Amino acid sequence: MGLRISASTDLAGQTDLQTKSTNNICQPASIKKRGIIMKVSLILFMTALFSISCGINPDSHKTFLQTAPPKETGMNPEKLAELVSDVKIGKIKNIHGLLVIKDDKLVVEDYFGGYKRDDLHYSASVTKSFASALLGIAIDRGYFSGDIQTVLNRSVKDLFPEYAKVIDKDSLKSGLKLKHLLSMTAGFEWDEHTFPYTDRRNDCNKINNSREPMRFLFERKL
Repeated sequence: MGLRISASTDLAGQTDLQTKSTNNICQPASIKKRGIIMKVSLILFMTALFSISCGINPDSHKTFLQTAPPKETGMNPEKLAELVSDVKIGKIKNIHGLLVIKDDKLVVEDYFGGYKRDDLHYSASVTKSFASALLGIAIDRGYFSGDIQTVLNRSVKDLFPEYAKVIDKDSLKSGLKLKHLLSMTAGFEWDEHTFPYTDRRNDCNKINNSREPMRFLFERKL
């Protein structure tokens, strides 16, 4: 129950391991499927969104969610229309898809910048949410020993022993835990905004062109 708002963007946000370890994942126009976290290959999320105008009841035959007009769920359609308008005129930037779900009912759905509901979309740091969910499922099924806190507090060096020598060069890196990676609090130095994604100096290009993306990441400063 409650209100959920989902917006897909073209911003990569801050650095997290599962996002930066994926070849070409930093480039919005590129959808590759080589991700590494805890030595588990993750398929990046394909955003299956929907398409309606704000304030109009979505076509329930085209969604897997129950749909309803905003007023039926106690939401103000004028405010929602204003939100969509702000995105369309560029007052709110870099939003490609917007869904508003209230009380488990889809009440608003719209797309911007030429994007459609079935388009593959660059997922950036959203990936960590799915990695976290998969980790929870793996723990529940007994693929990891110990409870959730035990697993979350496992050291990065323990999870990636092949890079132990690189990690041990920095005492801060030696203290990194899985929970830091999943919450994007590892603190690796990263810059993908100073230069465009087509520029070799962009950190995304650097990791994409690296023979060992994980080594490249672990060699970054904290």
